[in-house]
Amino acid sequence: MISEHFKNQIEQGATETFWYGLEAGSYLVGEIKINITTHKGALDTFPTNLEFIRMLSENVPLFKEVE
Repeated sequence: MISEHFKNQIEQGATETFWYGLEAGSYLVGEIKINITTHKGALDTFPTNLEFIRMLSENVPLFKEVE
């Protein structure tokens, strides 16, 4: 469930804006960038083409796009 990844943000009062990292680039090429961005809206509208990788910090999950 996506809300598990945002548990700390929800506990701190987040309801409509959620911070997360988005991995871009390729490990094969050796170029990985992490963009910190926000999702505005309820978590049930969070993009379904993103896969959880790990937590960047206690509050910020990291995702990557999947095809």
